[in-house]
Amino acid sequence: MATKKKKEQDVQTVSMSVVDNATGQAIQLLEMSPKQAILLFLWGYSGSTKDEAIKAQILETRSILEKGLLSMRVTDIDKAIGVFKLHLQGRASYSRELLDEHVATPWVKLAIAEVYGFKKEFLEANKYQEAQQQRPQHVKTGKHLVSQFLGPVDPQTKLNFAETLERYTQETGLTMGNRPLGFGLDLNIAQQRVTHAILEAFSRDEYQGQITLPKEEVLTDPERGPNLSRAKLLATGPGALYRKAYSSIPHLPTIRLTLAEVVKLAGYEHGRQGDKQKVTEAIAHLRSHLYLFWWRRKAFTIKNGVAIPERDAKGEHKWEEREDLSPLFRIVYVRDEQTKELKYYEISPSAVVLDQVSPVYGGNYFLMVPQDLHTQIQKAVGKGKKSSSYTFAFLMYLLSEYERYRSHAKKGAVPKVLIAKPWEEIAQRIKMPESRWKRKRRETEADLERLYQVAKELGYLKAYRRGADGVHTLELEASKYYRPEKELQEGK
Repeated sequence: MATKKKKEQDVQTVSMSVVDNATGQAIQLLEMSPKQAILLFLWGYSGSTKDEAIKAQILETRSILEKGLLSMRVTDIDKAIGVFKLHLQGRASYSRELLDEHVATPWVKLAIAEVYGFKKEFLEANKYQEAQQQRPQHVKTGKHLVSQFLGPVDPQTKLNFAETLERYTQETGLTMGNRPLGFGLDLNIAQQRVTHAILEAFSRDEYQGQITLPKEEVLTDPERGPNLSRAKLLATGPGALYRKAYSSIPHLPTIRLTLAEVVKLAGYEHGRQGDKQKVTEAIAHLRSHLYLFWWRRKAFTIKNGVAIPERDAKGEHKWEEREDLSPLFRIVYVRDEQTKELKYYEISPSAVVLDQVSPVYGGNYFLMVPQDLHTQIQKAVGKGKKSSSYTFAFLMYLLSEYERYRSHAKKGAVPKVLIAKPWEEIAQRIKMPESRWKRKRRETEADLERLYQVAKELGYLKAYRRGADGVHTLELEASKYYRPEKELQEGK
């Protein structure tokens, strides 16, 4: 089908037509409202899909729009990025949240793109076709970022927190509105989920982004969050903290996500106003809140897309330290020029997100995190119950520990992983506050017990023991953890 848009009036109409295969000419069928045209396409989609579950969802959407929607208008179409603006008029007796939820579905958006003649551009820009066929099972996450969720094994005694903050601000001219209180991340559950959602979007194309931007342009733009001074950046030498942090990052990959897309990727429901509020607040935090990131990296030289280790005179792998004072993501709120309503977010990652996540960014040092990890956690905790922010950190700890053993295991071996650590160290690794684990041992051990139970229910722990000497032994279930496809195909 092809369509031709008529000039907009108070009531918008579109002309529907089909192409004669013999002559190649369009044959006009009839004029109809956008609502009628969308319903027509939805009916066609439901008949062409072989997936009965998807078919039922499309028909449900069609029924809800048919009953609850009086009219719709489509304006401000931007084909380059596949976005548009919808004006809906619903029945007074019908749930507006329900209508909003269903017009945000990929099949309605695809139908709108098809009605208004930009289906090809829409699919290319939004990649809905691939995304709806199958979401990735794992999200590729840089290990340097994973380390920010966890406390250090040993305190960073070489670093003076206050002096590092002072040096960074002197070098970059950064003004701190939200002064960090410690190294690494401190995120609540909603912020963790939105972070994981954004990383999934980046991971899908190996952190290439929809567009790439010069790093200095992003870091000095006040519209993207706390900004650095361009004059100071130009004056800094190669030893500056900022230059070291971004030394392996040639540019910043940037993605565009609508609020509805972030809500969905984060595992929330678009039809719930409370869920959308959680997401918008989490995005605001990730954009504006400063963190002092510290990570230790193996030095690599990239040759022909391959990471080659750099070694010292003794033949041992060189290690480097990096620091960056930054929000986790640089985010622009792209708004409609006339109404000022939000169209989409334009998101660029900080150095700790990118560094060595792939050879493009200086290495190949990443962890594969289950895409549905937060959904798994919620199911284990129980419907209507709140999980602890420590649950995600604890599972990240287990994932990173298993990967450490797996990457050093003999070829073909499936490692048996036992973690035997004092309970205080485990509490520190998942960033429980010192004031709690030092003063309230009983409560802290009870918290850890609940985390172990969740991990065991989810299959990440095979068993655990709490020794009288204070040592907790965790036995990991190898079958639950990620193994590269090559190993699985070889039957290792």
